[in-house]
Amino acid sequence: MNQNTQTANHASEADELFIKIASEPASREIMYKTLNYCFTPRPLEEVKTQIRKWVGAKAMLHSAQAIVNCLLESGGLETLKNESAMELQTTPAGKTVADAAAPNKRLVRLFRSSPEYADIFISIIRACAQPKTTQQIESMLADNEIMARENIFASYFIGELEDAGALEWDVKWVSTQSGMEAAAERNLLNHK
Repeated sequence: MNQNTQTANHASEADELFIKIASEPASREIMYKTLNYCFTPRPLEEVKTQIRKWVGAKAMLHSAQAIVNCLLESGGLETLKNESAMELQTTPAGKTVADAAAPNKRLVRLFRSSPEYADIFISIIRACAQPKTTQQIESMLADNEIMARENIFASYFIGELEDAGALEWDVKWVSTQSGMEAAAERNLLNHK
């Protein structure tokens, strides 16, 4: 197999993996985190324990083992056999997907695609440094002129931030580390 064929197969595998993960919105962030976590080979039991610890695990529709199985079957993870236990490692396709889906990259794409809403996104991220309910976020944005003029609801912004990896649901909405970093970076850029 020549280099061009290998590259095309790798891209196709990454595309299929990305589609599979995207089709599992309740588990998407956990799957991305699992791919990142397994860049270094890790024992299966350690991976499952870590999955259950992450914010968002409570909202998953699947068990930790089901997440692992999905990533194995869709080519994001591979098994390594060693003397003591089965280990999991991210495949090249999994690494491509994890890199492309990194929250900082998704947030940049979000801010670029909707620059008129950037201030609203940032205000939600900053507010959710302390967990907030959907109702609290709606109240916070109740007088926002852009939202009123364009008839957009807070749930749109919450959903976009969740999809970008800036917010997570843990009984209430809470900003992720990536979200807080993006808000801080945006603040620095606006005050230069």
